[in-house]
Amino acid sequence: MVRLLLITWIAVVTTAAHAQTMSAACAERDLQVVAFIEEHGDKSDLTADRLGELGLRHLQARLTCIAGQDTTALAIYDDILSAVRTAGWVKP
Repeated sequence: MVRLLLITWIAVVTTAAHAQTMSAACAERDLQVVAFIEEHGDKSDLTADRLGELGLRHLQARLTCIAGQDTTALAIYDDILSAVRTAGWVKP
């Protein structure tokens, strides 16, 4: 499911990326989030539903960056990166 979500995300973002670009700060954080989601997908320490939610939040952050709203997007990225620290995000 995670790979399907990422494939969908890439298709949407590739289309959106042709219209505009994102800032260096957003691009850096975006790469961190991709690595974070992939790492936790490989570890299987988060449920598939939670990984799906993180993937959708990632898409929201990326599209927000492309729209030029860096401050909001960076806050979304930070929320994703802190997700595992919250007990509710960890797979039982």
